[in-house]
Amino acid sequence: MSVWRSTNVWRSIVVSAVAFTATLGLSSAAHAAPLHVSAALVTAERRDDGVMWHGRYVISPEDAWDFHEGDILFARPLEPNEHVELGIGQQAIIEGGRVVGLHAERDALRDREIVADVFQRAPKAGTFPLGLPLAAGSAVQIVHVDLGGGAWIDVVDRPDLVRHIGYVAPNGVSYAAREEARRLTRYEAKINTHPIYLRGTDLGAGLEGRVTSVRERSRVGYVLTGVAFIAAVVGLVFASRKLKSAAMTERADALLAQEIASLQGDAQKRRPA
Repeated sequence: MSVWRSTNVWRSIVVSAVAFTATLGLSSAAHAAPLHVSAALVTAERRDDGVMWHGRYVISPEDAWDFHEGDILFARPLEPNEHVELGIGQQAIIEGGRVVGLHAERDALRDREIVADVFQRAPKAGTFPLGLPLAAGSAVQIVHVDLGGGAWIDVVDRPDLVRHIGYVAPNGVSYAAREEARRLTRYEAKINTHPIYLRGTDLGAGLEGRVTSVRERSRVGYVLTGVAFIAAVVGLVFASRKLKSAAMTERADALLAQEIASLQGDAQKRRPA
């Protein structure tokens, strides 16, 4: 009887674990051949309790030809506050209890593209790590951080990232590489959309950013302008006082010299011949 009860207990635990995994929408997939990602577009969408990253991965023509299944490995494992939302023909690849990639079957491929959404819980204000689901490798991927309504995710400065007019990218990402990524993903780059061009190898320890807006930037600009104006006024007042003091000193010196010359003249007149 005790053996039967023990078996039922373990069976209940297994069933509960399977049900919990199914509730999360995750399943550990056996590894298949890694897919070669030629380019990707990751688009940010602001939610009340976080950010949804919509990933669209363009695989190579060789992998797309007669496609059956394959794996897209992420440049970094997903954090505990991040989860992937699986679509048709998709399974999460889990290692060490963390999602490290996406297993895709035939139904998941559209032309040369496989899509995946990763949700990240994030605060409404302040700086937070960006849960970018970039594909591993050296392919240039575009991160669209414009949130609409004049708001966007402003990436925190990093030594290897360079801010250009209208985009951010490492020095190693050339104009030709950016153009190829835009062509493959059909991305229309604009100055006010603030795209970031990255490779999986550029992610490193990750990126941080914060939600900002034109109004907030304008407010900061007004404050800085006001501070600069006040500093300029203070500087002018100080300079004016200094010049006034110098002018008064110079005039006093001139009057003293004139008085000394007058006294010397009087003394010479009084001297007997």
